[in-house]
Amino acid sequence: MGMYNLNEFKTEVVSSGTVYSVNYMLGEFKGSCKYVESPIKSKFQWGPIVLMVESDMGDVIEWVHKKTPLGSKDLERLQYYIREHSKSILLSHLKG
Repeated sequence: MGMYNLNEFKTEVVSSGTVYSVNYMLGEFKGSCKYVESPIKSKFQWGPIVLMVESDMGDVIEWVHKKTPLGSKDLERLQYYIREHSKSILLSHLKG
């Protein structure tokens, strides 16, 4: 997963109630992943439960593709990495 360096992007978390948007910005390349905090409570969960409900990361994928051409398997891995990266940014934000 280390071949995709999304850390070059400036990230910010914007919230509105229980809806959170993790925004990525690098020059003309922008993207966002939107999450909602779930009202589901679980004794097995150690932190907030957040569900991704929307992703608009086409520019970010294009940026990665320009740096390192992607095949179909690479695209699957990148999409997974984006989900994990954006969720880690959000959870760090929520922990304060």
